[in-house]
Amino acid sequence: MDATLAAAFLIPTLLACLAAGGAKTINDWIYRTSPGWEHFEEFNEVRAEFLDYERAPFDRSTLATFQALGLTPNDYHMLRSWAFDDPERFSLDVLRKLNKALPPAPPSSRWQALRDRYGEITGDPWTQLIIVAMLVSLLLASGERRLRMAVTVLSVIASALLIAWFFQRFPMSVSHPLAALVPAVGAACNGSARPYSLGRKLAYALGLSILSVLLVRLWIATMHRAEAIQAMSNRLVEAIEDLRPQPDQLYVDWGGNFPYELLLGARQIKALQPMRMLALGCANQTPINQERLQQFQIDNIFRAICERPNIRVIGIKETTAQMQGYAQEHYGRRLVVREVMHRRLGGYPKIDGMTGQVVPSFKDLIVYQFKDDGPAAGLVPGRPR
Repeated sequence: MDATLAAAFLIPTLLACLAAGGAKTINDWIYRTSPGWEHFEEFNEVRAEFLDYERAPFDRSTLATFQALGLTPNDYHMLRSWAFDDPERFSLDVLRKLNKALPPAPPSSRWQALRDRYGEITGDPWTQLIIVAMLVSLLLASGERRLRMAVTVLSVIASALLIAWFFQRFPMSVSHPLAALVPAVGAACNGSARPYSLGRKLAYALGLSILSVLLVRLWIATMHRAEAIQAMSNRLVEAIEDLRPQPDQLYVDWGGNFPYELLLGARQIKALQPMRMLALGCANQTPINQERLQQFQIDNIFRAICERPNIRVIGIKETTAQMQGYAQEHYGRRLVVREVMHRRLGGYPKIDGMTGQVVPSFKDLIVYQFKDDGPAAGLVPGRPR
């Protein structure tokens, strides 16, 4: 590889690293100097050990560690369900101590993100189109252009492995742009001006034909999926309108069970506007959720769910068991549950990342209301069951 070719890759890579490092430094500074956000990045890092990185489960080997910090198996499941907006029970100090005391995640878990994507090679039209485009562009390139593309392929593979290892995630929003960089470099690089032979022209025609077939297949699959999602979005609007949310009602989204992906446009956003929501997720214990809690004069959202009839919970069946267990263990109260709404929104075809099979992905909107039904017999608040 000559100096010009090396510079063509090394200089942009160096500039990208400097830009990423500078952006990270600025981002950290903004968080550290913003009131209420000073500890967000550390809190986000320690909670990710359990939600993202498969840190030690709650079992016999870790029971004593969790219990020493006042956490029960149900608390652990709530943490795993993103229901940790309790600044006392799931404080930064508690999560720090857990991370220090518990064994790290198994090394094999770092590659789970890649294993979860393997099936898409055989089943997902988008992934197949990108991979074939990479291979066709690489095979049809020649000379210096092929060398540049080969270096790009190695860079893409190295980047994919590093991302999967450090972040233990490898979503399509990352993998597909990375892979598309290879044919993009092939199209952008200057090639030789010599005329192509008949065989090479036929190879180009064959490659473009294969890509055209895959593109048509992708278009058909996308149309079917888009039609299904649009129908589901329309049913979501109808469900929200039937709920008739009031200004004094708070809807708690437990663990991301509200289908935000079905909010496709202005009509859906307009239907959602009257709905006062608190999302239990990355915004837990941040000024975003704190502002909503202050609006409803709430100190502890879980106690408020037990006591206030104007609070409704969007969740699934496991949500009710977790909330009832939480009230029993920590407040000594028995909760009864009323299902306010259970609306089936429908489903759309989805590729199973492990097997590559097309499976239906169904979405329901389930809304619960909890009511305090008195003391829980035989239980002492604060003690595990």
